[in-house]
Amino acid sequence: MKRKLIFCSLLFMLTLCISTNAGAKTIYMQKNASYKRNQLINGKVKDIKYDKKYFKRKKGKLIPQKSGKTTVVFTTKAKKEKITVNIVPKVGFGVGAKVTRDVGYRINLDFTAKTGVTYTSSNKSVAKVSEKGILTMRKRGKATVKAKYLGKTYTVQISCRAPLVGKIFKPDLSQITSIRIRISDGSNEHLCTEQEFQAITDLFSGKAWYYYVETPTEEKEKMSRVISMYDAAGNEEIRIEVDSKSDRIRVENDGPYKTPAGFTLPEFIKNIK
Repeated sequence: MKRKLIFCSLLFMLTLCISTNAGAKTIYMQKNASYKRNQLINGKVKDIKYDKKYFKRKKGKLIPQKSGKTTVVFTTKAKKEKITVNIVPKVGFGVGAKVTRDVGYRINLDFTAKTGVTYTSSNKSVAKVSEKGILTMRKRGKATVKAKYLGKTYTVQISCRAPLVGKIFKPDLSQITSIRIRISDGSNEHLCTEQEFQAITDLFSGKAWYYYVETPTEEKEKMSRVISMYDAAGNEEIRIEVDSKSDRIRVENDGPYKTPAGFTLPEFIKNIK
């Protein structure tokens, strides 16, 4: 009978240990950030035990001091809970502070923690985020995605752009001998210097410019500058509209284009006023 009682006791303890380990919690904390105790565990904390090599306490808050893996034991009125803590240099989105992709893309936002995170999107019609942090780009526009973790909020700015179409703008500049720039109303015409001529030809021949689908709003927007390219006889061969506030161009009798490489208008063009 005594052996049976000992066996049952051991079995009970083993079952308890297994259930405790199965429910063990692992969290990520950012080095030098401060955390209130109730951010880390549910319930009013009566006592907390931790390795002083990894943490310090200040005004009731727990502040990780050293990167690494450690444990913290919380005691509440209801239970005692042991939590595994991974202290990392930074908690947040692995994709950075900004994401720009085309409609249809799906992206893993790669948040530091994989569980215990709540995601929200400010504009689900533009960018929808799943409970696992998978972002789907749905239509053109902007949105802010937030992740709430351990009582802190992290954000990433989302820009969803229309897909680039296969048609590519490859101007033949072999016959171009001069370039003039003017304001869109025709005023303040400027004849480019040799250096400026080279900068513009490099801009349009050195990047891949893909045909771009403008939104109705973009179609109504006016570009501020016109670049006209002439041959030796003075014939205008190519006319391109540009704007310092836009990331696309318009080619006369052709359409709008955009480059995945990024478009920055040279300063001398911006200075023509």
